[in-house]
Amino acid sequence: MAGTARRPHTLDASLKRILCISAHPDDNEFTIAGSVARWAREGRNVVFCLVTSGGAGTNEHTRDNTGLVPVRERESWDAAKILGVEDLVFLGYQDGVIEPTLGLRRDLTRVIRRCRPDVVVSGDPTVRWYGNEYLNHPDHRSTRSFRPRRPASSSRSCWRRASSRTR
Repeated sequence: MAGTARRPHTLDASLKRILCISAHPDDNEFTIAGSVARWAREGRNVVFCLVTSGGAGTNEHTRDNTGLVPVRERESWDAAKILGVEDLVFLGYQDGVIEPTLGLRRDLTRVIRRCRPDVVVSGDPTVRWYGNEYLNHPDHRSTRSFRPRRPASSSRSCWRRASSRTR
């Protein structure tokens, strides 16, 4: 409809506990940081669960990954504090080789049971390409493919998928 302003999606006030699951440090910051900051300002309890600590994340500035894990973990805590995130959980999987195994499902279910979120946020595992240049990392697809088999046994979770289509 012409002239109608698009309203942002808002969460119902009853959804107080939010768990954001991603593969690497900085994944949440690149994709949902604005929403996370808003949720925290609204008084919601936001927790990040990172499957890896980003130990393989080298680039032109960090050609060697020696000592990278503590740096990435510290950066994650710093970013979480700025965004208002209440807690950060590192599962400790090796960066670059995550597979959607029963072990990963068990570990993520354990985090869900501990946090008892009202909403679980993760990316869309079916996306292979973002635009014409970025191939979605296999770690992202493996982490995002997790779905609680019985959400009611873990919490009264709603599963929200952060999608490239909503950008």
